[in-house]
Amino acid sequence: MDESTLKGGGFIKLRQPNRWAVRVKVLLGEITADQLQAVADLSRRFGDGEVHLTVRQGIEVRGVRVEDFEAIKSALETAGLGTGSCGARVRVPVACPGSAVCKRGLNDTGELAREIDRRLYGRDDVPHKFKSAVSGCSASCAKPQANDVGFLGVLEPVFDEVEGACIACGLCEAACP
Repeated sequence: MDESTLKGGGFIKLRQPNRWAVRVKVLLGEITADQLQAVADLSRRFGDGEVHLTVRQGIEVRGVRVEDFEAIKSALETAGLGTGSCGARVRVPVACPGSAVCKRGLNDTGELAREIDRRLYGRDDVPHKFKSAVSGCSASCAKPQANDVGFLGVLEPVFDEVEGACIACGLCEAACP
């Protein structure tokens, strides 16, 4: 198998001879305890016994031999996981928890990130690694500004003309450009 094929399957060549890192696809940075245990077991079985948590909410199992490519890929699938993408491909979108969890969240970041992933993940018709991020509010926890495409949750203020509805809190003034 050539290096380009391996890269497309989530394998990254390391400095050590015949050693690779396997990028595990972790959508939204969410992984079950059983899946996390499976990754730990795979790292002990096929790698160097350590995992790397990436800046894009993913996991890499390091120290894997190329001969173990199919076996580790199959074991990940059994655990309900897959391999990440590398090279000039669309990467897994990252997202903050959004309105599903965060008290500041204005939007359902998970729904949008899952749709981006469903439609675009792994495409190789892009000129470079293509990254996206979804943040649920202006705190920008997922850093959408630092990606090729970023989404930021906003709230559009609506004026309520009912007598006495305005409590003069000043939020509308602060939010309105």
